[in-house]
Amino acid sequence: MTPGEAAARTRRILFGPVGFVAAMVVALVSPRAGYAVYYIVLFAYIFTAARDRSVIGH
Repeated sequence: MTPGEAAARTRRILFGPVGFVAAMVVALVSPRAGYAVYYIVLFAYIFTAARDRSVIGH
């Protein structure tokens, strides 16, 4: 694994927890917006994980 790949994977791994914390903070102001941020982060995380698995498989 190259340093660039390692950095990209680290960013992807940290994106989930940071995004979920952001959703909690947003939910303090607006619960609906908090749900929106939560689901955006969730689907982005799932999409990038699936993309990474498909790249690894080839």
